[in-house]
Amino acid sequence: MCGRAATLVDLSETGALIRTSSVPAKDALTTFVLRWEGETIVLQGRVVRIAASPSWEATDSGLPATEHQAGVEFHGLPPQSASQLQRLVHGFREA
Repeated sequence: MCGRAATLVDLSETGALIRTSSVPAKDALTTFVLRWEGETIVLQGRVVRIAASPSWEATDSGLPATEHQAGVEFHGLPPQSASQLQRLVHGFREA
């Protein structure tokens, strides 16, 4: 997510839920690069929701770290990216 490490929690044809240790700004535009089974998918979207929660990982002080979940709504996807995303999402549903 814009040069930051993030974990994909959920994915649909219209958006994604990601988990990250950094706080994304609400309404920020962001770009994702997903690599899946030899394909690279570039997705662009807008952060529409942010929630903080304790992480399972402890900080140096021994206290739980805070991680953030961000809901991202995709927009302006090029046809190729939209097609790749659709195949990926439908592949998950069939598995």
